Amino acid sequence: MQVGRNMQEIVRIVEALKTTDEAQVLTPANWNEGDDVMVPYFPYTKQQLADNPELENEFYNIGNRMWFKKISK
Repeated sequence: MQVGRNMQEIVRIVEALKTTDEAQVLTPANWNEGDDVMVPYFPYTKQQLADNPELENEFYNIGNRMWFKKISK
């Protein structure tokens, strides 16, 4: 019996592991390089947002606890 593997899937998994390690973020299911990533924390404080209003454009949320960081493609 042989067990085959899809090399594109293995490359995708390695890219996801590298991204999570380097950027300290989370990759959701079916993530591909260039897709938005999840952040495991609230992305900014009120003071940081006051100092840099552009932060609000870098992140978005689904619900009140699931935050994503936009990745420019």
